[in-house]
Formats: sequence, structure tokens, C-alpha cells
Amino acid sequence: MSDSPFGDFYNAELEFDVPLSASGVDRFGDPKITTQKLLVKALLREGKIDARKMEGVDKFSEAKVGYLVEPTEMPSSISSGAIARARIKNAIGRDKVGTFELFLDDQNPFLIGANIQGLTKISGIFRAT
Repeated sequence: MSDSPFGDFYNAELEFDVPLSASGVDRFGDPKITTQKLLVKALLREGKIDARKMEGVDKFSEAKVGYLVEPTEMPSSISSGAIARARIKNAIGRDKVGTFELFLDDQNPFLIGANIQGLTKISGIFRAT
């Protein structure tokens, strides 16, 4: 059970590969990074993002905005610009699968000051595959 007020209403599952550690080097001398999958649930809807100058954004990209559901705060190991494998349920219950490029939004200072948790706002670009 999530602490989010949107706990029962999430419609998106975002799976991030989070780096854990470097274990040796590959044949090119680059570090081999060990990753762990981290599932984040969110409530997303169509949104408006000024994406005209963003690389890779085209007429098939969809702007999404919403809130984290589980966990209610984005783990520090996931930063803005991270790309997740995404499964988003649309309004008629059909799954859309693709990638989601995350943008962490500034949080409302009044909510932070009042110590209200569970309302972490996110946005991003969804690209169906």
C-alpha cells in the first residue's frame, strides 16, 4: 500500500536501470557497471511540455505529467533525464509500451514547508515502441 493519495489510481509503471557499482573493465578499458532494476509507479496524464527544442522529440512523442505513487519520492539514484521502460494504461484500459524520459519538476515550496509528503510531481516524454 502506497502513502500517496493516488495509491489506488496509478496508471504507469516505469522501470529504471539504476547503477550499483563498477566491477572491472571491459575490453575497451571502460568500467563495467552493475545495475539493478527499480520499478516506479506513477499517475500520468497528457501534459504540455515545451519540447520543441528537445532532441528526439517528434509528432509521435507524447508529453506526460503527473505524480509519483510508489515510491512517493524519487530515489536519489534516478535523476532528471533518466530513461525508463514504460507501460502506461490509457483511458480505455489498453496498455501502451515504450520509453519514458523523466524530467523531475520543482516541488511546491508550500507543500515542502508544511511537510506534506506523497505529492512528488514528475513530467516527461513517452515514446511508444
